[in-house]
Amino acid sequence: MNFEEILSRYPGARKPNGKNGFLVSCPVHGDDTPSLSISPGNGSGPLFNCFAGCKTEDVLAAVGLTFPDVLPPRDNPRRRRADGKPSPAAASRTSAPITVSDLGKDKRLPVDFLQTLGLEDRRDFRKEGRADLRGVLIPYRKMDESPAPRQRARTALSAKAGSVWLPGDGSPVPYGLDRLLDAREHGFLVLVEGESDAWTLWLHGFPALGIPGATMEKTLLPEYLLGIGEIYLWREPDKAGGTFAEKIPARLREIGYTGGIFEAKLDGVKDPNELHKKNPEGFKAAFQAALDAARTAPAATASEAAPSATVEGLEDFRATDLWNARLFAHLHGDKVRYCDRLGGWHYYDGKRWTRATAGEVERLAKDIPRAMYAMAAAEPNETRRQEIAKHAARTEAAGKLAAILELAKTESEIAVSPEVFDAQPWLFNVANGTLDLITGELLPHRPEDMITNISPAEWRGLDAK
Repeated sequence: MNFEEILSRYPGARKPNGKNGFLVSCPVHGDDTPSLSISPGNGSGPLFNCFAGCKTEDVLAAVGLTFPDVLPPRDNPRRRRADGKPSPAAASRTSAPITVSDLGKDKRLPVDFLQTLGLEDRRDFRKEGRADLRGVLIPYRKMDESPAPRQRARTALSAKAGSVWLPGDGSPVPYGLDRLLDAREHGFLVLVEGESDAWTLWLHGFPALGIPGATMEKTLLPEYLLGIGEIYLWREPDKAGGTFAEKIPARLREIGYTGGIFEAKLDGVKDPNELHKKNPEGFKAAFQAALDAARTAPAATASEAAPSATVEGLEDFRATDLWNARLFAHLHGDKVRYCDRLGGWHYYDGKRWTRATAGEVERLAKDIPRAMYAMAAAEPNETRRQEIAKHAARTEAAGKLAAILELAKTESEIAVSPEVFDAQPWLFNVANGTLDLITGELLPHRPEDMITNISPAEWRGLDAK
């Protein structure tokens, strides 16, 4: 079924929306003003987005369609390479969903341990309202062990490449609230950025709580921390890690926490799971040593922890194209994403994610030589300073700048799957913020929401005239 045939199932007024899309009346909630966005996508099937939050499967069912009706054939001969093999994009659509076993192998964690935490293989998330997703369900629970308002689906081995909040009646909570009794018994708690680090620490007997995103510090509430005398926050060596180290101490003081706050890290190690993968047998001693070292100095203040223009935390300088790409991901990984199935580079314009079509990403690549010159200027060793400066000059060549983007597009901070975008249909982007259609709260625009759509209108409240 082609795009025009699909569109013909939705009668009534059409309003152009984006490059090739349209706004039509939603058949589920029966609006008078077109609020259902339908666009042809980029070869992986049409994209549906109802601004009132109607589920895609309901939008299809209302006109007698199902997902198989509108999705393209899984192995389209027109998308084969010259050698007859499916293209990488086609192959990715036909690949099996990730499983708990896949996560266990990738993180080097026992599969049966992950299963005891409730991780579950899912062919789809239909009962949670996302029949279009497949992968692993990661259950979030409240302190009383009952299900949290929102659960999470993992659709890729890397959380940045595929981690989606499922619809629900409420806001996300930290991961591991049901295990806080362990922290009270130990007298301390380790705060980490995500689920895999929490799994790792729990496996080795350390009490941990996962914060669902470096800018989600508001999910911390005072009742979670009762009876816990010390908090260690793990600082990852990237921009997001700097944000985490800045915002968490401020939030802890904001909610009245009076215990000790310490910043833990290890040179050459990004996070606890990476340390575990390098040396599972020596993990416990190495991680405990990191906590002991952290205790000698409190966590940085907000001003000290602010993101730096240097490359602190990046691997040691090497005069290679790959190092240049990793510097690009380190400096700009918070504002660009690459999705092959959605046409390539996207960037965050301050309010939403959009296709990069006017040189936005290329201009960011030109920042890399400038950052190297600054690095050279701060280098006290004359020989090393000249080496860095010469490499910066070579990097200004057009071929070297192109190589940065070619290699960076597969870095874990940057490469994403299509499912990551617009995965939370209850968030409605408007000119002055993002409206949570469940709670009615107007939130600030945030890149981590991964929203691509925006209404030019401003939200003034239900009582506005």
